[in-house]
Amino acid sequence: MSKAAELAALIGSQSALSNRNMIINGAMQVAQRGSSVSVGSGTYTLDRWRTDRDGTVTATVSQQSFTLGQTDVPNEPEHYLRFDITAASGSSYVNLAQFIEGVRNGAGQAVTLSFWAKASSAQTIGLRAIQDFGSSGSSDVSQTISSISATTSWQQFTRTFTLASISGKSIGGGNDSLRILWDLPVNTVMQLDLAQVQLEIGEQATFFEHRSHGEELALCQRYYFQETKPIYGVFTVGRVFNSKTPQFGYTFPVPMRAIPSCAASNLLADDETSATSANTVSSVLASSAEPDRGRVEFSGGSYSSGNSISLATGQATDSYLEGSAEL
Repeated sequence: MSKAAELAALIGSQSALSNRNMIINGAMQVAQRGSSVSVGSGTYTLDRWRTDRDGTVTATVSQQSFTLGQTDVPNEPEHYLRFDITAASGSSYVNLAQFIEGVRNGAGQAVTLSFWAKASSAQTIGLRAIQDFGSSGSSDVSQTISSISATTSWQQFTRTFTLASISGKSIGGGNDSLRILWDLPVNTVMQLDLAQVQLEIGEQATFFEHRSHGEELALCQRYYFQETKPIYGVFTVGRVFNSKTPQFGYTFPVPMRAIPSCAASNLLADDETSATSANTVSSVLASSAEPDRGRVEFSGGSYSSGNSISLATGQATDSYLEGSAEL
């Protein structure tokens, strides 16, 4: 392709260049679960970024901040992801992945993955793509993408590859996805930093698509939300029914991908009849009945049937209500 044709393909129109990045939170802006999360098997860390490991690896994924005015990674990004492996032994493995909703994404087409990366020492990082057809669909299709050689300096890496056709396959279970994985070296203590990750249709890497924090947060909340309140904050108001179980109607920040599982930490269910009747919520009994709202029931405490009741934080500083509909 000539330079003129390449430039024309890159410029396009504003509408053609928007909504092209299939990666959510590629700028690592959103960290609802916290800015540092211990790596486990199937653990989500920074929003939409999932890790897998075996039991011999100790690691964390954290949200790091670029120094103001740095020029190693262009366009003044605010954050990057750090994968810090502090212990590994035997034939231990660990990887980082993004599960992109829908196996149809890019199927049978050329796609381009671009990102910035550096490591604490020179390392070869493997890349893979997996087309997952869901729990009751066809078998996964996995392909190797050419690896990268990360150094101690930031570099941009670009890999173009063609995803397999899904002709003749079947999709089932409602959790089909396209996965992009970074495979870290086996049995290696190291750090890997990633920034500005993008996956798009086509054979050219375009400039990184910046989305506002509000846009990115809403995209993330389709899969996971965590709401916190200040001390003595109220999440919602409900009622005590004949079972004497407090029930609360709750609307999620955005409609979620599927009916979520809900959990709570350090919340109080406060009966209207007495300021001293607040009881710590011990567990979630039932989650949402719909992807955007539903009834949440909690166990713990004794309440008067028919009374109104508030779901609140009390004096706890780490209270939250969360819902997860991750792939």
